[in-house]
Amino acid sequence: MDIHPKNISPLGYQTGVGGIDSYGVNHNGFTNQDEIAYQMARSKREQDLIKQYNAQGITSNYP
Repeated sequence: MDIHPKNISPLGYQTGVGGIDSYGVNHNGFTNQDEIAYQMARSKREQDLIKQYNAQGITSNYP
């Protein structure tokens, strides 16, 4: 039983079963420091992409 709820980022990232996330990255060999660095870089990249999409007129209700 997984005690942590599945969180999905605005661009669809989520952690997966067996340590592999939805981007295909295997987190099993990550140290805590690696995990924090990865998640912060991923989050920043997603925020930058969302800003770029919004500048192009692509929003959450884009068809």
